Amino acid sequence: MFGKTNPKKVHPSRWYIKTFNPYTVTDSFNKIDYDINSLFAAYENKALTLWHEGRYLTTLEISKNEANRLFEVHKLNRCKTSVPLNFSVIFTSRNGTEFFFIGKDLCTKEHAFSVERLSFTETQGSLNVSVDGKNIAVFESDNEKETFYRAQKDAMSIAEAKMDSQSLEDSKAISALRTAERAKAEEAEKKSEQEAEFRRNGYNHIILTTESISPFAVRKRLGIVTAEYVYRSTILSSLVAEISSIGETRQSSTQNALKEARAMALTELRREAHNLGADAVVAVDLDYSEVAGAGSPMMFLVASGTAIEIDK
Repeated sequence: MFGKTNPKKVHPSRWYIKTFNPYTVTDSFNKIDYDINSLFAAYENKALTLWHEGRYLTTLEISKNEANRLFEVHKLNRCKTSVPLNFSVIFTSRNGTEFFFIGKDLCTKEHAFSVERLSFTETQGSLNVSVDGKNIAVFESDNEKETFYRAQKDAMSIAEAKMDSQSLEDSKAISALRTAERAKAEEAEKKSEQEAEFRRNGYNHIILTTESISPFAVRKRLGIVTAEYVYRSTILSSLVAEISSIGETRQSSTQNALKEARAMALTELRREAHNLGADAVVAVDLDYSEVAGAGSPMMFLVASGTAIEIDK
């Protein structure tokens, strides 16, 4: 009935509150972090009762100042329902492992299992305790079995405790909001990864064609898209020189500059079409023009076309 383990020391070693971003209550035994803003709590007699998604989580002994900081600074939600911290006596399994209940959980020095996950069978006078179908303890003496059943019954009544009705409704609303936020964040992350992949590939999934009448079955025309590319035309003089020396060796720097301008303009055109949700751009046109002024003249390249959705 009395062992070497002190449950009152095990409990604070399992739970701790992290008050730096992200703010969480951590179950170190089960490696679970609970966002403080998703929890509800009631403070009474130096004990903080925590609720998660309307269900009792645990009770922690903290000072009034610590509790006030959690409520006022870290926005821990308040409720009215307190559950006293309850410790059972220790009962020893056949293999020597010491077990005890703290609140609703069956614990050892390093593990904790919710009472709702436990199942029991009696074979040849022994009580076998399992968690999710895996045997974790065997109690043989009538005294140990009776003590275990009594403690298990108390733990189950704690697990079945309910928050006050208003806090329960608030908890459901917060849970629904968190679920929607997670779904939104996951969708945004997916889109971000897809966008990064599209950027790496130059939005090549968008089809470009110069056909004014699309060879595709058009589901919807989304509108005209344009892309501009401008650069100082220091290459114009090279271009003139190149034209005047037709038949001589081509100037690769001029050609490369024009290719780069065209590639960047078409990539931008694809990006604009992608932002509209298009599958293709038809009737693509490239228009080059020069603007003269002070300093070096400037060359404009404008790419335009009609963004469309196609039947796939």
